Amino acid sequence: AYGNGRVILMWEESNNQYFKIGVVDSSDNSISMSSAINTSIDPTGGSANGGMAIGYHVAQDRFVVASRFHADGYGAGYIIKVTSDSAATLGTQVQFTSNNDAQGNPRPFSICYDPDNEKIIIGARWSVGSGNQPFAVVATVSDMTISYGTAAEADTSAYTSAQAIEIVYDTNLNKLIYVYLRSDEDGYAKIGSVSGTSITWESTAYEWNDGDSPGVSAAYVSTTKQVLINSRFQGITGSMRAIAATPAANGSISYGTTVNVGPDGNNDQSQGGKVCDCPEIGVAVVTAPHSGNSGTGVDDNIYACVVNCGSASTTLTTENYVGISNAAISNGNTATIQIHGAVNENQSSLTPGQDYYIQDNGTLATS
Repeated sequence: AYGNGRVILMWEESNNQYFKIGVVDSSDNSISMSSAINTSIDPTGGSANGGMAIGYHVAQDRFVVASRFHADGYGAGYIIKVTSDSAATLGTQVQFTSNNDAQGNPRPFSICYDPDNEKIIIGARWSVGSGNQPFAVVATVSDMTISYGTAAEADTSAYTSAQAIEIVYDTNLNKLIYVYLRSDEDGYAKIGSVSGTSITWESTAYEWNDGDSPGVSAAYVSTTKQVLINSRFQGITGSMRAIAATPAANGSISYGTTVNVGPDGNNDQSQGGKVCDCPEIGVAVVTAPHSGNSGTGVDDNIYACVVNCGSASTTLTTENYVGISNAAISNGNTATIQIHGAVNENQSSLTPGQDYYIQDNGTLATS
């Protein structure tokens, strides 16, 4: 995770968690790393090897870690306050799941920051009955303390049993985008809204891959207002590929065409990979581990690929904009359009007196 000129690099070893502090020198883009710091966050000797996620709270200047702790297998978060280039103070771990069968074995984890509400959002999948469903919970950070709202289940389908998850925040729509795999490893995404410490999910999940996708990562691309998803689309080539998702204000999600982020081949071990947004140059960077099978002529390496999502496509211009519909309608039906000077009452969550602008995708925003 990156924040305020520093990078926190974390890993797990022998049922404990370690991290290094990296200081970024903007003059030459170099990073100097501290020595490894043992968190000693699980002194009971329970299992801390259930994976982790780390994010950065911009307003509080704090790093937040979510992980699975103890033999009971509950999920908890704690705060890291960087005090120097080589030292940090750790907060107390606070549970966000109960250590019982109803909320057991949470993992994997994902974290994103909601700048509109100044909240950390923790995504994880944990046990519900016989499955493992995708959940998310809002975390409030104040200095070294952390508290949570009620966890919200993103997909109640009996067939979910989420295998991998990633949660990102869309700063254009001010919405959460939950990307996950169901038990059959089909890929889906769903939009959610944050209000206070609560999350409300849209009713429909939109499929982005009908096939074997054993891993997933995603990031919001601010220049095109899209979410770039990285996964192994085995049904296509067996290698790592990326696909751009375009969320809409009505809760729907549309997808582009997949592109390769590594060499083709039957790469059954290519399950990882990460995506990061590079807004300064208007692209996203995807890293993908690639494991070549015998006889394919493909080596075992980690590949990096620059993905240009392109400009958000639109048919909207200053000449063809007419007005706003007075009601929600479906394609092919007749609509009443309210033109300039009319009062449209089919809007919500807008601030009186605030200027709003029509975006390329037809939604409203303040800039």
